[in-house]
Amino acid sequence: IPYIRCLPIHINSLKKFTHRPKNRAEASSKGSGKLWGGRFEKDTDPNAVNWAESLTCDEEMVTEDLWGSMAHVTMLSRQGVIEPSKGGKLMGALLTLQNQNMAGELDFFEPEFANHDDVHMNMEARLIKMTGMDIGGRMHTTRSRNDQVPVSSQLRTRNRLLELRRNVVDAANAFLDRAEEPGALEQVMPGYTHFQHAQPISVAFWISHYAAALSRDLSRLSHAYNSVDANPLGGGAISGTSFPIDRHLTTRLLGFQKVRRHALDATGHRDWMCEVLNANATLSTTFSRLAEELIMWSSYEFRTVTLDDGFAMGSSMMPQKKNPGTIELLRGRHGILSGYAAAGLSMLHGLPSGYNRDFHEEKELLFASCTCVSLVSHFV
Repeated sequence: IPYIRCLPIHINSLKKFTHRPKNRAEASSKGSGKLWGGRFEKDTDPNAVNWAESLTCDEEMVTEDLWGSMAHVTMLSRQGVIEPSKGGKLMGALLTLQNQNMAGELDFFEPEFANHDDVHMNMEARLIKMTGMDIGGRMHTTRSRNDQVPVSSQLRTRNRLLELRRNVVDAANAFLDRAEEPGALEQVMPGYTHFQHAQPISVAFWISHYAAALSRDLSRLSHAYNSVDANPLGGGAISGTSFPIDRHLTTRLLGFQKVRRHALDATGHRDWMCEVLNANATLSTTFSRLAEELIMWSSYEFRTVTLDDGFAMGSSMMPQKKNPGTIELLRGRHGILSGYAAAGLSMLHGLPSGYNRDFHEEKELLFASCTCVSLVSHFV
């Protein structure tokens, strides 16, 4: 990670600070190469660019960013905020970018666009180059990155949660299938309380209780999905816009269940992130408990289960060993997932209301958490 230099803060006049162009097409950039650099007298220091860069993570949600822009442009044209002819040209350019992205032809770090620190500015710079500032600069009218960022992040998280829920359903069905195998109901094993023999239970009874636990995990994931599935677009920078936008239209176009009505809440809160991270960590706890039982029961002292050779590991020094290495990873990766949940809560702790750049870290946590727990669920 590059070091950060403490740069002097220059306090400009109030007039210069408060002046903003009405839309991106009217903006000019003198000292800064950024689309938002109209008031800056120098470009961003390379160390600061490297420090603030999120393109590496943002690459995962390019499609969702383009969908958000398509819905936004459609709404602007429908409401007469921009001319329909210009909206049509914007849509054509956005579709071209989508096709290029699907074909793997977009390089987000090519020199011409790498100076734009996230996927949103990167895509907008490309669109302006394709259509010119008079057309491309109008796409951002009424919109801020403060509502654009959560739209893309929520759309991507929504897709990842659907994938995860499918994997968990498959895992629950796998437990039920094993419980229904011939003999599972008749085979007897000890049930434990306080890690001591308690009552005899059937193998089917033990196996099926994990399916019951996963059903509650699915309920938590469903609740997290519903929290994510609310449209923040239209919240603007903090308090909406005076333009006659239609938030219900973009909600329908993007497939959200509802509008996140309060603009400050839509742009300045990430409690939905915590719900996802916590649901993922709790799901991982279910699998970690399974792993602990299989690890113990496969030991010589217990000799209750025998791991399939395809899921066991050997020793580089002791040829007689058959180690539950893959199951130990199942147990160990719960620490990573619970760490993501703790990181999300720590990130939000003490933040003032409104959008803060801290929120850019949400994507790192969400995508990494969903990837890890999806792999865990598929493995089980």
